[in-house]
Amino acid sequence: MPVYAIRSMQEVVERTLNSQKLIDILLTSFAILALILAAVGIYGVMSVFVTSRTREFGIRLAVGAQPLNLLLSVLQQGMLLALGGIAVGLVELTCSHGPFPACCTT
Repeated sequence: MPVYAIRSMQEVVERTLNSQKLIDILLTSFAILALILAAVGIYGVMSVFVTSRTREFGIRLAVGAQPLNLLLSVLQQGMLLALGGIAVGLVELTCSHGPFPACCTT
């Protein structure tokens, strides 16, 4: 019986590692894209939030509020939205994969 495609062990290992590297590059690219999309989404939500409260901020400044306090209120609102999103994501992760998914253990 003839033997085809004879390769050294080094070639076999390199071919296996190349496919793993491609998967790693693709997953990293998609993760970066997801972070960019999330950042753009948060920026959009905060922009609408601040735009809808522009008149309120003007009135507060006119009656003597400190600009730092207005900034802190906007940042607080943004952090609440971010923490809410993290909480929903963690609940979804726990519900869909169980509390300790096998893919997360080392």
